[in-house]
Amino acid sequence: MRTSMDSLGGMPRRRRYRALRRLAPWLAVVGAAACRTTAPPPVDATTTSPGAGAETNGAATPQESVAEESYVLTGGSLVLPDGTVLTREDGHFAFTSPPGPGESSSSSYIDAGDAQLIDDRWMFTRDLGSGTARIRPWRPRASEAGRQDVTMSLGDRLVGGDFQIEWVGVHGGSMAMTGKRILSLRARVDGHATDYWQYDGTAPATHDFATNDALHHFRLSIRSVKLEADARLSTITVRGQDVDLAKRATLGMTLTPGVWVFPSGLRIVYDRGTMCVTGKTTCVCTDHHRVRSANETVIVPEPGAVAAFGHQLRRVGSGIVVDP
Repeated sequence: MRTSMDSLGGMPRRRRYRALRRLAPWLAVVGAAACRTTAPPPVDATTTSPGAGAETNGAATPQESVAEESYVLTGGSLVLPDGTVLTREDGHFAFTSPPGPGESSSSSYIDAGDAQLIDDRWMFTRDLGSGTARIRPWRPRASEAGRQDVTMSLGDRLVGGDFQIEWVGVHGGSMAMTGKRILSLRARVDGHATDYWQYDGTAPATHDFATNDALHHFRLSIRSVKLEADARLSTITVRGQDVDLAKRATLGMTLTPGVWVFPSGLRIVYDRGTMCVTGKTTCVCTDHHRVRSANETVIVPEPGAVAAFGHQLRRVGSGIVVDP
């Protein structure tokens, strides 16, 4: 059963250090601020631009507002142009959005050479060798999915149908505790993140990204990987397409968990799990059968039936039946 990532935007503004350590880097990104205001120039910042050929303290000038502009943390904290504050903490870096509606905080534990998207607007990297913390505005370059391979760089986006597949990080898996670097990719549909994939760089590989309701999917095939010590130099060659994972169903047929489509066009996803209730001396577990369409979600009881989607749903053994 897939887990939606939309709930990230609702995480508490502050979390204790130990709680953050349990989260993977791509889960540490908390929802974007809904209201941004003009902020004072960066503190302890160095703004660089290849076009300018020099470094200047303070906010970027118009001549420096190019794709490669960056802000460097040279002290304990740095205020970015949108008011986001980057702070060097014990063992990690903390990001706090400006006060107001949508205020959020997140943390990053990336190592030198790695990268992570922060707050859907900043690409945070650490220079190889020195470990210098550097942050750049995220301006994804988009390519259309089709029959040809597409080469993506860190931060790029592949667009196919309703899906946008974005490469949002290179970092140690599970807070660097696995000892292996992974590539973080995610799907966005209608402006919301719906599915994530932590890929270990072993090509070729395929992943089916899902919408929040798991009714529709996009298949990404990674053909080759060039994973460099400096994440910014890494590339992946991919191909993507919409894919229909639904199996054909008829009324009165016993269904197993999965995505199903009926001749009428009704499309549902059926999930089965186990729910347990514990007491002082007991633990009682029961099967949990959930069925969803694009507009409705129901739990099918046992015994009995439930009306949904214009039909009657009932349990039969370990499956369900949709009756007229």
